[in-house]
Amino acid sequence: MYLSDAVRERIKFYQKKNGMSLWALFKASGVPISTLAAFMSKRTELIKLDTLLHICEGFGITITEFFEDDIFSKVQTYLTSITSGVIYGVKFVLNVIVGLIISVYVMADQEHFAGQAKKIVYAMFKPVRANVIVDTVRKSNEIFSGFISGKILDSAIIGVLAYIVLAIMKMPDTVLVAVIIGVTNVIPFFGPFIGAVPSFIIIVLQNPIQGLYFLIFIVVLQQIDGNIIGPKILGSSTGLSAFWVVFAILVFGGLWGFPGMLLGVPLMAVIYYVAQKTVSYFLKKRGLTTDTLAYVYLTKVDKESNQPVYDKNPSKKELKKHHGKHIEESIEESKKEE
Repeated sequence: MYLSDAVRERIKFYQKKNGMSLWALFKASGVPISTLAAFMSKRTELIKLDTLLHICEGFGITITEFFEDDIFSKVQTYLTSITSGVIYGVKFVLNVIVGLIISVYVMADQEHFAGQAKKIVYAMFKPVRANVIVDTVRKSNEIFSGFISGKILDSAIIGVLAYIVLAIMKMPDTVLVAVIIGVTNVIPFFGPFIGAVPSFIIIVLQNPIQGLYFLIFIVVLQQIDGNIIGPKILGSSTGLSAFWVVFAILVFGGLWGFPGMLLGVPLMAVIYYVAQKTVSYFLKKRGLTTDTLAYVYLTKVDKESNQPVYDKNPSKKELKKHHGKHIEESIEESKKEE
């Protein structure tokens, strides 16, 4: 409720309480009848403070009594929420501008910053540990930059493609729906479905039949993106299986919301990479192969020979024979690397 609406409600309340018409209020307050009529009929939303003081005098009350009502607390809450929203919006815009300015300076001198960071790392740690840190940071940069830039490009293509097809199909609010589809597509796996829900509601409220066609289109578009466009652009930038992608989205999305759903996958890829390197280091240290395939049908590792022992089940034995040479080569390579 706006402040002007609250003032009108209070004037109506005192009119009813005192049994006064607008003409009677004009006589009692001296406020021109045209001013009262224009404000009460909402032809104008403005009323001067001195005019309101004269109205209060006409009702025989003070300005303080006029504003002593819960209706104005609702207006205050509304105004507070609007003010908070405006302040948040201004802060967001300022943060974006500051972020862009800082990014320009960082990008312009990124090689120098990278050199300084490496210098600090090698000054603080031994070369062996420093090499691991530098390699991990380099890999993290490759994963994050490759994933985010690829996902943005993929989403832009999907958004444009959605706009073209929806325009051909003469769907309502084509631009809005295409933007929703493109923006939500940056979220891996669940993005197309998240964007489909509000888009479907927008369309089905205007044309139920077109809403059905839209759902069919989204399914086809998701298949094209998941099997053709996405793999071509992103490739294997993360190196994660579908399980770990879903796991990362659910966990980090639950922790950090939308940013977590967007950045959770590359972050999980970095964690997975570090864990994989750590496990491989200890396996090589023990003279064991790092090939995951070698452990699928593994029963145990013989203490004396340090060789893998497999299940004697015939079907598994055949698989062991099929991959046996590869496993032996992996073991030999591990020993050589030691």
